[in-house]
Amino acid sequence: MAKHCCFKNLIMFFVCITSLFTWGCQESQITDNMTVSSDSEKIIGDVLTVVAFKPAQLKGFGIVIGLNGTGSNQCPPSVRSYLRSYIKTNLRDYWKSDPDELIDSMDTTVVNILAILPAGAMKSEKFDLMVGSLNTSQASTLAGGKLLKAELKTIGAAGQSRALATACGEIYLDSDDVRVGYILGGGQVLKSQEVMLGSKSLGYADTSTIRDKINEKFGPDTCKAVKDGRILLNIPKKYLDRKKHYLDLIMSIHYDVSNDDLTGIIDGLVEKLHDKDSAAQALASLEMIGVPAVNKLKPLLSQPEDDVVLRAASCLLSIGDYSGYENLIEMAHNKSSANRLAAIDSIAWSAKRNEAVSVLKGLLGDDDFDVRLSAYEHLRRLDDMSISQKLVETSAGQFSLERIIQAGKKVIWASQSSQAKVALFGSPIYCEKDIFVESADRSVIATSNKDYGFVTLARTMPISGEVITVKSSPEVGLVIKALCKRPSERGQSGGLGLSYSEAVDFVKELCEKGAVNAEFVFGDEPEIKKYIKKRI
Repeated sequence: MAKHCCFKNLIMFFVCITSLFTWGCQESQITDNMTVSSDSEKIIGDVLTVVAFKPAQLKGFGIVIGLNGTGSNQCPPSVRSYLRSYIKTNLRDYWKSDPDELIDSMDTTVVNILAILPAGAMKSEKFDLMVGSLNTSQASTLAGGKLLKAELKTIGAAGQSRALATACGEIYLDSDDVRVGYILGGGQVLKSQEVMLGSKSLGYADTSTIRDKINEKFGPDTCKAVKDGRILLNIPKKYLDRKKHYLDLIMSIHYDVSNDDLTGIIDGLVEKLHDKDSAAQALASLEMIGVPAVNKLKPLLSQPEDDVVLRAASCLLSIGDYSGYENLIEMAHNKSSANRLAAIDSIAWSAKRNEAVSVLKGLLGDDDFDVRLSAYEHLRRLDDMSISQKLVETSAGQFSLERIIQAGKKVIWASQSSQAKVALFGSPIYCEKDIFVESADRSVIATSNKDYGFVTLARTMPISGEVITVKSSPEVGLVIKALCKRPSERGQSGGLGLSYSEAVDFVKELCEKGAVNAEFVFGDEPEIKKYIKKRI
């Protein structure tokens, strides 16, 4: 990552903190029943609104260690007082001396922590963090740093502060501003957040009817009526990765419809699948209606419009009917189809596991990298053995190194959100012979000679100036391990001690300089960064 501080970006970071924490993320207000049309007046979403499914703004203060003299001893008195108490109470296993010694060390710095707790977050769920040096701090960089365990809080309606999550992990730098960084998946939820539906005017009878209908569809313990017009939801394990979809399904349930009315309702919903603006809600309602809709959906599989076929086939599969399964497989493999990714998602989420895995494996070598990436992410979620996963330890944390042995263009992909990981598509991938590559700051060098079967890696250490040299196999996965492994101690073989962000940056250099015959691709940027961008 670049090593020069961009003051403009740093100021923007603190402006974001101030503006975000004044922007409301409180529970939604219950509203009166919506005006409904005659063909959908029995849909739950027309009489109830979601009143507790909102992202929450979290903030905190923490201490970043491992800065090798680039830290700062400056800390406002109020923050210092808080950290003294926190260190004594919560960091006793790490620091047993005077807390001020830890705060004042030039190998540490105090940072602001900013996060957005995902809507409906469950206990132990992880999320991205943003950290930045205090505006009074003289710390020059967070490179190589690790955030000690900290607490993240939000301000309640009564002004009381409570911890909702913890924060810790290796700092990831992705911009010119080396005083601002991210921790991928570094936040961890302490307590599951409530998901609640509500209405001002719904009485006990209707509330109970809706509760019973939801439990009928998703299981007996899915929800409970806590009082008139209030229904508290649990999120079934099946939908933990698709909470928004789960809520869409619930809000699209027809909760009090006779069999005589159902046929007409299905006909109306099927017709809406031709209209992209109304198709999403219609699909959710049809999925909840289930088997009675199957025979009405099947004729759409022969329609000329790909979008309509996709919707019908996806809905059928979600119901458990495989009539449109071959249509979805054909779309997933059709290089000219605009619906490839949508078809892959439908197969991956709704087909039986073994059948989905079989299709996804066949797409890992596709020419379109977005298709390969989608297949990889679903296979990873399904814990399929086609993806080899090994943990790589760094001086500040760890990340997952994953090899995908498959034909196709060789690509090295590195994540920037959720979890630190590097995926080698088309593994094994090797360094070329006769290479000489330097990092942007010239602190790391990789060389090889055609007469030898190894790569020599060297690093000039940031404080001592000592040059560390190690040898590695030319296989890129082993090169990455050598780059990140701690320097040798007491005669043991070691590495260069790079952080995750430093290592992936250098691998990117190897690819761009032709030392590795593979394309380098970064994943999506951190979720917290995308969230902030929307509000700047």
